[in-house]
Amino acid sequence: METIAPNVYLETSFPGVTVGAFVLPQGLIYVDAPLLPEHVQSWRASLIGLSSGNERVLLLLDAHADRALNARLMECAILTHEKAAHQLRSRPPTSRSSGEETGSAWEIHGGGSTVRWSPPELSFSENLFLHWDAVPVIAESRPGPNPGAIWVRWERERVLFVGDAVCKDQPPFLAAADIPQWIAQLQLLLQPEYADYLIVSGRGGLVPLQVIRAQMSFLEATQERLQKVPFNASDEVFETLAGELLERFRFPQEPQYFFRLRHGLKHYHTRRQPALSEEAE
Repeated sequence: METIAPNVYLETSFPGVTVGAFVLPQGLIYVDAPLLPEHVQSWRASLIGLSSGNERVLLLLDAHADRALNARLMECAILTHEKAAHQLRSRPPTSRSSGEETGSAWEIHGGGSTVRWSPPELSFSENLFLHWDAVPVIAESRPGPNPGAIWVRWERERVLFVGDAVCKDQPPFLAAADIPQWIAQLQLLLQPEYADYLIVSGRGGLVPLQVIRAQMSFLEATQERLQKVPFNASDEVFETLAGELLERFRFPQEPQYFFRLRHGLKHYHTRRQPALSEEAE
């Protein structure tokens, strides 16, 4: 566990997502849940005794399985954006992996087993203020990587959790994305407003500005390449494109990352086809 600012903690050693916590007078605000049950227990145990308050709440930065799979084991109220809540509530209470390789960590670490989803108790549409300290922790809607994506900000210590908006040393998840909207959100992070913030990626922990710029460059290049892909492109086209993007941006050559890009490119392009067809008319 790492202390990145007074009363703000991170854990980057778990597979899947980076998890965080704010230790406040009223209690603990968790940011995302560890992927594996034993890591949920370890994470909760490491924070015991740090807060004088008894309240607990878990903020999910979106509905991705890597951060939501074991949210119920955190044993507290789950809170997220209303669109992420809809995604979670739309899933069967219990389900198994579809068998399609999406490049998610949960597919490697127990994705073949039965999953028990827990819908959130609370959701919001634009902004949520948690007044557990003199300066509130703010959850705010930031769609782009996912329609239900949020950022969590604490102005007192200038800390900002941005979830999958920035992925450090790995390709992003594109299947549910809106790339132009995503790029616009990243442009905000480069503005003076966030110049002195500690920016926490949901996959990799603290990120400097060059990582954010690299994420923007990747998304811009991906969007440009996808615009040249025919409407009814074959799977081989997306396999080739995924390989070329991995090589160009020097991500580690891991099969998981290839599967992630291939899946994301194909599904993003499929969702965009109706809009592309309209633009062509």
